[in-house]
Amino acid sequence: MAGRFLSAVLACTLLLGAVSAKQYALSFTEIFSPDGARHTTGSPTEVGGNFAFNNDLKVGGFDGEVIGSVTGFCLTGAIPSEADNIEENYYECTQTAYFTVGEYAGSSLTQSALVLFSSSLPLAIVGGTGQFVGARGALYQSADPTDPSSASTDLFIFETLDSLPSPPGSVFPAGSPTCTSPPNACFSADGSIFTCCSGGCGPSGAVPSCS
Repeated sequence: MAGRFLSAVLACTLLLGAVSAKQYALSFTEIFSPDGARHTTGSPTEVGGNFAFNNDLKVGGFDGEVIGSVTGFCLTGAIPSEADNIEENYYECTQTAYFTVGEYAGSSLTQSALVLFSSSLPLAIVGGTGQFVGARGALYQSADPTDPSSASTDLFIFETLDSLPSPPGSVFPAGSPTCTSPPNACFSADGSIFTCCSGGCGPSGAVPSCS
C-alpha cells in the first residue's frame, strides 16, 4: 500500500513539473508580553513542562504599528544536568505569526524548532496560509536594539509556491479529468485540482459533484 502511494505521489510530481516560487525577506519587531493574559506565569522547571505566549508583531520598530501577533507554545525537552552535560533548558517550540492589517492581512507563517535561550538558533518556517501558502525558509531572531529585554527583531527569509502549472494536455485531455488512487486527487487539463469521489473523479472545478 505504501509503495503504491509513493508511486502515485511521484507520478503527480513528475506530471506537474517545476513549481515557480516567490522569495521574501521580511523584518518585524516582536514585543514580548508580560506574564498574565497573554503569557504563562512562570517558567517550567521539569521535563514535559510547557509555557504559552501571544506577542504583538510590529512594523516600523519598537514604537511602530501593530500589524499582527505571534502565538505559540514551548515544551521542555531537557533541564540542566551535570551528568548529561546540559547547562540550560532545551525547548521544542512551535509558533505562528498571523498578520491582521497591512499588505499581508489574513496571511500567516508557522515556525518550529529547538530553542535555547543562550543562543539565537533559527526557527524553521514550515508552512503558511493566505499569501504565504507553501512557505519554506527560516526565522532569524535577534535582540531589539531599542529594548533587548522586551523585544526581538524577527527576520523572516522564505519562499512560497507562486502557482501550480497546468498539467500537460496530452496527459490529461480536456473534459476528461484523471483520478489518481491513492492519493485521491483529480487533475484537469485546465489546471484545476480537486477531490476524487469514491467511484472516480467528479466534474472539474473546486467543488466535485459525486453521484
